[in-house]
Amino acid sequence: MDILEISRRPELFEKALQAFWGEWGSHENRAFYEDCMKQSCKTDSDLPRFYIGLQNDEIIGTYALLRNDINSRQDLHPWLACLYVDPAYRGKELGRDLLEHGLREAAEKGYKTLYLTTDIDGYYEKYGWIHSGEAYGPGGGSIKVYAKKAVKENSSAHKRGSLRSQIRPFTEQDLPIILSHSSQAISDGTLGEARPSDKKAGPLVQSLLDKGCKYLVAKDGDAFQGWVLIGGGKDSLTDQTYGFVYELYVLEPFRKNGLGRKLMEEAMNHLKSEGHKEVRLSVFAGNQAIQLYEEMGFAPRTLVMSSRI
Repeated sequence: MDILEISRRPELFEKALQAFWGEWGSHENRAFYEDCMKQSCKTDSDLPRFYIGLQNDEIIGTYALLRNDINSRQDLHPWLACLYVDPAYRGKELGRDLLEHGLREAAEKGYKTLYLTTDIDGYYEKYGWIHSGEAYGPGGGSIKVYAKKAVKENSSAHKRGSLRSQIRPFTEQDLPIILSHSSQAISDGTLGEARPSDKKAGPLVQSLLDKGCKYLVAKDGDAFQGWVLIGGGKDSLTDQTYGFVYELYVLEPFRKNGLGRKLMEEAMNHLKSEGHKEVRLSVFAGNQAIQLYEEMGFAPRTLVMSSRI
């Protein structure tokens, strides 16, 4: 999907207008959307701006950057609004791509933080957005406000080895964010072979916590970056106890910065402090994490093989 500002493709303006107004507008306010979008193509101001996601010149996604989102938090700006992905293209993380594009655009315009409002639970948390408060509309109803730091694509925060992270044991406040990513974490770990629903992933996580497993989480302030899930086990043949790494997961915006290694090192130190002399893990063949594990001294111990019949 190519993402661009509508002023760059004036021949697609009518389709873009239909995409925004058709999804977010009403019969009475087409002129509102049309005028706002037309003015965005003419103004020298950095806001408002309307963006479309294109696949073979078909509009499959949208978002906008606005100076205000018609709510009581007029002290905050800019706002990301009108995030939409065509239903036929959902499930491919295109919403994430649109959000990240918006953050980069906001940063390039000199803004440090981007805001949005939503009544959806659990979606924006998956991508590191923080529920920062409430706003009120003209009718008096409230809606949740989310915020995230705007980072330029070449910012040092994304350069390899320069990521700031604090790794610590998880708290109950971390669990909803972990659960919102658990389905994707399982999918990544199994190379797409398994992707349980959030409803199924929750009990899987809870069963491990009930067995005494624990998460170590990586955060930079309020930005949730990843985790490692650790626990203990006992060899059924030798009765030898060992530490076990059940899951290592780094959110996509924070990958390729050495965070996986830092989480593993912290996990190894934590398990060693609990008296374990050996640490084991299980990994799918072909998983890129194998190189990291080998560099940290892990070697194959058993081999599970399969054959289709």
